[in-house]
Amino acid sequence: SFVPIAPLRAKKSGCRLVEEQVCYEVKFFEIKQAVGVLMEQVALTEKGSAVFVDGVNFNHVKRAIGIDHLDWNAFYRILLEKVCTTGRFVCEPVITINAEYMCSLGKSLKGAGFSTIVANSNGGQDDHTLISRIRQVQFANTAEIIMVSCDRDFVPVLRLKAQQGFKVHWVVSRTPSRSGRPHISADLDKLFSAGEFKFTLVERFRSSLTLPDNAHKQHR
Repeated sequence: SFVPIAPLRAKKSGCRLVEEQVCYEVKFFEIKQAVGVLMEQVALTEKGSAVFVDGVNFNHVKRAIGIDHLDWNAFYRILLEKVCTTGRFVCEPVITINAEYMCSLGKSLKGAGFSTIVANSNGGQDDHTLISRIRQVQFANTAEIIMVSCDRDFVPVLRLKAQQGFKVHWVVSRTPSRSGRPHISADLDKLFSAGEFKFTLVERFRSSLTLPDNAHKQHR
């Protein structure tokens, strides 16, 4: 609240006192405004990024770009250091995985810092699970949503999140499958080209993501 101003006096000294108090009141208000802006900036920097990985889709993508064995630790670091714009994750990156791959990949994913969700890809159960998780993201602690997928089914929920003020960052691939079929749909690619969403191509990190054969045997 403002500092109360003394009643106006007829004497010149009284006018000077009023002027000084008015100046003090204005300066006090300006300081409060500056502190408020600073607090908002601090709150924004304390927010982090939420990461969601469409495991089945990403598995197809990594094979298409020539990665037989992926270094999950390197993938985590790339998401944090090269893709994430807030500098930190609000929680472990979430990745969906089919039950049949849990035994072979579960330990590596957990060790790299990922949170796994076992969900069947048949009928889109894995996508529905991720969409439900994305809906639950709160703006209080999250500034950015990172989506690793070439699937356009995530567009509606991410478009809604963008309208709510979240930054939305996709990690996709424009490399076609070995059969020549594109992983990314034409509709989704148009959204990126139009600038509706920010996107990063995973191809640029291919060499860093590839796990050497001898290292792969040690990870088994």
